Amino acid sequence: MAAWQFAFVVIPVAGIIRAHGRMVEVLPEYAARVDDASVDADQVFPNYWEGFDNTAMQVVAASVLPVATSWCDEAAMYGNSETDDIEIWEDSVRVRLDCGNLNFALLAAVLNAVRAANCCVVLCAGGRIISPVLQLVTDALHASAATRFVNDPGGFVDARGAQLQGRFLSVLNRLGACIPVDLTAHATHHESRALPKNQISQRRLQ
Repeated sequence: MAAWQFAFVVIPVAGIIRAHGRMVEVLPEYAARVDDASVDADQVFPNYWEGFDNTAMQVVAASVLPVATSWCDEAAMYGNSETDDIEIWEDSVRVRLDCGNLNFALLAAVLNAVRAANCCVVLCAGGRIISPVLQLVTDALHASAATRFVNDPGGFVDARGAQLQGRFLSVLNRLGACIPVDLTAHATHHESRALPKNQISQRRLQ
């Protein structure tokens, strides 16, 4: 998924209640996409669409986006994977929107179909469930990482880099690793050890 895309999945409310015994606020399989969230890789998650017909979602997808070549026989795909697209799978309906050129008409049409099908919206960054109300979804979109990227690509990349570096150092600390203070000097030290003696001498004279 592109950094400028806001993504969510459409899931039947009845399917969530059937699987969890009640309506929940977050689906754990999507919460696992949040940084530092934990999930059992071997855990099997329910097919919330089992027993429900997603034809209505396929009809609206075909009405608002051109048919795309599907890379999988098990899915029908519409739109452009780099901008706006909808993927219809047996166990999910995935929607991605281009935050750099937001198509409100497309979003409104999709949400109308979601409400008509008695479904909800599950954000693909955290798994939070929200009602298919235009204002609620646009609020989530404007607060998303995709919008932050569109508004300030450089700042977004710098922030993500710092975040990833912090996570990396945290992991090394938990493992009890020794982290060199100056990684460049550390690399140069190892490089010099591998050089022939005459090259080492020349470097020291520079």
